[in-house]
Amino acid sequence: EAREVFDALHSTPGSAVDQSTRDWFEERYVILALEDATRRILEGTGLGEAAVGASRVDEGGEVRKKDAPVTPGAALEQLEVQALQSEVVEQRHYPGKTQEDLAVPPGRRNSTWGVACDRTLYARHWYPPVAGCSPAGECFRRLREAVLEPEECAALVAGLERGMVGLFHQGGSTSLVPDDTVQQRLGGSVFRLLQDARRRVAAAVQADHGVHELYESGSLVTRLQADFPDDMWEVNHSHIYWNPHVDKANIPSYDFSALLYLNDGRGKHFEGGDFAFVDADGTDRVVAPACGRLLSFSSGLENLHHVRQLSHGTRFVLAMWFTCSKDHAHESLTLAHHEERDGNGEDPAALRDQPAAPSPSTGLLGSWSGGFLSLFGFG
Repeated sequence: EAREVFDALHSTPGSAVDQSTRDWFEERYVILALEDATRRILEGTGLGEAAVGASRVDEGGEVRKKDAPVTPGAALEQLEVQALQSEVVEQRHYPGKTQEDLAVPPGRRNSTWGVACDRTLYARHWYPPVAGCSPAGECFRRLREAVLEPEECAALVAGLERGMVGLFHQGGSTSLVPDDTVQQRLGGSVFRLLQDARRRVAAAVQADHGVHELYESGSLVTRLQADFPDDMWEVNHSHIYWNPHVDKANIPSYDFSALLYLNDGRGKHFEGGDFAFVDADGTDRVVAPACGRLLSFSSGLENLHHVRQLSHGTRFVLAMWFTCSKDHAHESLTLAHHEERDGNGEDPAALRDQPAAPSPSTGLLGSWSGGFLSLFGFG
């Protein structure tokens, strides 16, 4: 069975797979299948609850441990999807491809590009497609301009520069989760502005993709640096953040992805660092980061992508991932208690000069919301 599954996942004509990859997949598949069979036997004898414990999925489909394989069957499915991701990377990511810029035409505020949705992932063990929400048939890539004003971008970048002092980093990549735990680190005004930016992104994604209700499943603010210190906060100096990846292949609850850029590329604040869709037709579609530019897209195989390696400067982005399943919403990322706007009448441009109180180191290793994607990179 393991061989059949592997062969089905790598059935593309002309694709070559290393024997060690095949051996690893078959070994993991057999181990997980045996665990699944053992669990079913124990459940049949009345010992299943003790054996499975808190990791099981109840009959209502509620996932008790977010985005982790809760049964051997779910782990098998994740293994299959990971192999499928590797296959599409191998097929689509190669040198010499045509490059095409995606941009909003002058005089407009947004643009849309359609793309055929690929295979549904994780429908067996995480949750089935949600009618009226889950991407199906035709998927989209959307760009919006001016979601943030220049002074708001400047205030956020300045506040994040201060707030990221003393955070763990992997090479040139530093991330923090924009939940309540970072309020002291960022300072109240910058924190409120960041929450407002998250609300704008959530509203735009729902409107742009025609979805009535989405739930936030992950969120990270990421700084990429071309030159970075090799200091006590270094976790992995050789970390590669520019690997092509599929968001939903790595975090099953992700249905829609969104990237709000906080500063400008193409030589203004940094060089390199473009976002690229790695497509199957011999063309990569490229988006240049710019302050207030929002890119959103379905999170499936149709949108294999990566951020390109930075060669100069520092790049900031707010990344958010949304799910159609209420059970998979991330509890610490709710925006409900931040809905009141700042009543102090503060000018966002003035926020750049406000000090942020230090706090114990959090962020990349302090919280792993959306964190598995840190192994692959961020848009």
